[in-house]
Amino acid sequence: MRCPFISGLCFQSDYYALSQVLDQARKHNKRERRMQTRECQPLIGASNAIERINLMIDQVADTNASVLILGDAGTGKEVIARNIHAQSSRSSRPFVPLNCSASPAELLESELFGNETDNLTGAAGAGQGRFGLAEGGVLFLDEIGDMPLPVQVKLLRVLQERCYRKVGGSRSIRTDVRVIAATHLRLEDLIAEGKFREGLFYRLGVFPIEVPPLRMRKSDIPLLIQEMVTRIEYDNRGSVRLSKKVIGMLQQYDWPGNVRELGNLIERLAIQFPHGVVDSRDLPAKYRSEEPVDALDSPVADAAQESTASDVVSIAGHGYRYEKVRQQHRDFADRASAIEDQ
Repeated sequence: MRCPFISGLCFQSDYYALSQVLDQARKHNKRERRMQTRECQPLIGASNAIERINLMIDQVADTNASVLILGDAGTGKEVIARNIHAQSSRSSRPFVPLNCSASPAELLESELFGNETDNLTGAAGAGQGRFGLAEGGVLFLDEIGDMPLPVQVKLLRVLQERCYRKVGGSRSIRTDVRVIAATHLRLEDLIAEGKFREGLFYRLGVFPIEVPPLRMRKSDIPLLIQEMVTRIEYDNRGSVRLSKKVIGMLQQYDWPGNVRELGNLIERLAIQFPHGVVDSRDLPAKYRSEEPVDALDSPVADAAQESTASDVVSIAGHGYRYEKVRQQHRDFADRASAIEDQ
């Protein structure tokens, strides 16, 4: 992939500015090589909101700063966390997720820090806890707003002191773990209600990333459909195509379940109409708009209806969001292609 930072060469002429652009290019290419060696689903979209989030991922990935990802359920918060991990210097170390709302309050502390008494069983990994499993890598705490206050206090201490104790243990364990947290709740409201510690909020929110709901970036829907169909085909679970009218209808729907709901719909249609083309009458009633409009004519909309899997891949993922830069500044990119091997 050509580096997007090369576009800056068109507007910079002095040596200092040029050296900054080249330095950004080298960093970008290092991240791209890491992404290619890790299995990580890219953040799909070409809207301004997704471009902004991708830029923020680039900015924060190679730091050790805590990241707080905010957004509704189903918007792709874990995808963003995994992209940060995959583009960071910790990419070869574990990415360990934990849903803070999935474990009972009395067990969450043991889940996080481990339990000394479990070591007596001798089982592999017994009593280690998520911090132990994530050593050197990333611990992703999903639904952090549901974490009980007593556990919040202990997590805050770990972030401050970089050490923890297992439940039932007396020995302090040093830790080198980067924490990324996510929630669909407004933590400021929880703080006002006394349900979330203000100190933990500021510790986690060093670098906040807000993810917009799908209804705020409907222009990304055709590209998301392509990516979802590509995954279905790659997993040998069939295939499906959508007419332009159907894509237009889907762009009128408000998607309360966000990207997750769209993915469920595409999988359902692939099961119902294997290797077929879905028309408006085939859609479930709630997705049909009263006055449907065709999707805007574009390579994205055309490919969603007619292209093969290989065509979809060629304009999906990371490559699509830099296509305009490559077209406009191809000469500069060609001259700077040698940077990619540095």
